Amino acid sequence: MNVLYHWEKEHISILVIHDTYYENTGNITVGTSATSLTVYVEPNTVEVKFIVKDGTVLLPGATVQCDGKTGVTDASGEAVLVIGSKKTHEYTVSKGGYFNVTGSVTVNLTNATVNAGMTLDIESFKPIENGNIQMLVTGESVSLDVTSDTTDYIISWGDGTEDNASGTGKQTCAHTYNTSDFHQVEIKNCSNVTYANTISKLSLVAYWSIGDSNVNGLEFSGFSMLKYVGLILKNDTERNYFSSCFSGTGLTSIPQGLFDNCVKAFIFNNVFYSVPITSIPVGLFDHCTEAREFKGAFEKTLLSSIPEDIFKYNVIASNFNLCFASTKITSVPERLFYYCSNAVVFGGFDNWGKAQGCFSRSLLESVPANLFINNKKPSNFDGCFQYSKIKDLPAGLIDNCPVTAMNYFCNECKMNSVVLPSISSSLGRYSFDSLGFDLKYIISNSAIPQTIETTTFSNSNIYRYSIYVPDESVDAYKTATNWTVLAGRIKPMSQFATDFPEEEI
Repeated sequence: MNVLYHWEKEHISILVIHDTYYENTGNITVGTSATSLTVYVEPNTVEVKFIVKDGTVLLPGATVQCDGKTGVTDASGEAVLVIGSKKTHEYTVSKGGYFNVTGSVTVNLTNATVNAGMTLDIESFKPIENGNIQMLVTGESVSLDVTSDTTDYIISWGDGTEDNASGTGKQTCAHTYNTSDFHQVEIKNCSNVTYANTISKLSLVAYWSIGDSNVNGLEFSGFSMLKYVGLILKNDTERNYFSSCFSGTGLTSIPQGLFDNCVKAFIFNNVFYSVPITSIPVGLFDHCTEAREFKGAFEKTLLSSIPEDIFKYNVIASNFNLCFASTKITSVPERLFYYCSNAVVFGGFDNWGKAQGCFSRSLLESVPANLFINNKKPSNFDGCFQYSKIKDLPAGLIDNCPVTAMNYFCNECKMNSVVLPSISSSLGRYSFDSLGFDLKYIISNSAIPQTIETTTFSNSNIYRYSIYVPDESVDAYKTATNWTVLAGRIKPMSQFATDFPEEEI
């Protein structure tokens, strides 16, 4: 550190200079006694840790450039660069096979962390199908489980190395690469192979094709690096269960015709649970006429829309609970369930006693009044729209359904208006709880007061809105069990036009 003095009579100016700090000055007036001066300096560089991921998977070998400095991520997906403090810097992250990531980071005087998410350019790797089993793998060590009743097949590991089959039946085939880069693996002479997949869930990036093999029964739950699949289920003609088949993978799209040969399939629960797909191909389940359950099928995906006739041929399907929960859909087709005449379940409770329904926690803003018009059997709507974004509950939505359970039906939905279902069973616990401060009114068209619980309208600002009921039933509502606490808000329907002259019922 250098300290420079400038002395002018009793005044001293001090300049502090250091390689890793910004220059700073101080001034002091001296007399005949000892005195001191403190000069604070600020570091001119800070450490910025870049953490690079593909989804939840940490990526080694990514190159990070920022402020003229370059680093490469280690096995933990981290690279630390020392860059100028008190500035905003542009950065670029690159890695073979991935789209570049660019951004900016503003740093002050303390160390910082930047999280960079990379997206694989999967299409750039896609090979031409040639009748072989074809996969894209990653990692320095890759092991395959291969099952065949002959020893004809040959594994080509994509680095110029080939291994012949070591025996019949289930064999574990391992290979070590010089680098952890991507490699195209092929299994040749595969006509007698009935199963082939990586053992590690972090090794498989793409399963391009099962070729001319007899591979069937593939499962990929938790294969977080898996970005692409071809028509790899074409041999599953007798398979019944596809529960969680692709859950937790990194798939961004579903191939057209994926289930076309799966004509005996009847369970699709959680099939795409927590998968970053944004759309559903038209006709995905058209050939699965025996399908019965779609519980959680698309839960926690990135879906923003649903094809109108996605369930057109799933006439016997009964369970749709959580099917579109926690998605990004804002609307649903009016005929979504029109052909599902045997549908029964659109809600329920999870293992921890929490209500979770078909559209709960989604971004759903509106519901067609005829959504369930052709469904004569649904009984369970527990949590169906809980925590969604719907603003208005249309009249008659579930009036033709034999409802036995609708607890938490619209719980925590910030609504503008509600037309209560005209059903014979109870409206349930917390069904219209915490509807927010924008709620203007509730309408009940039932001449006989519906059965409600003490908690049906809990925390719904009952003194801020009016409840309109048939004129001849006002007294009946005001004195009905659990309606009495709401008596001051109950009004005759004839007054609605006066209170809301611009709205129609």
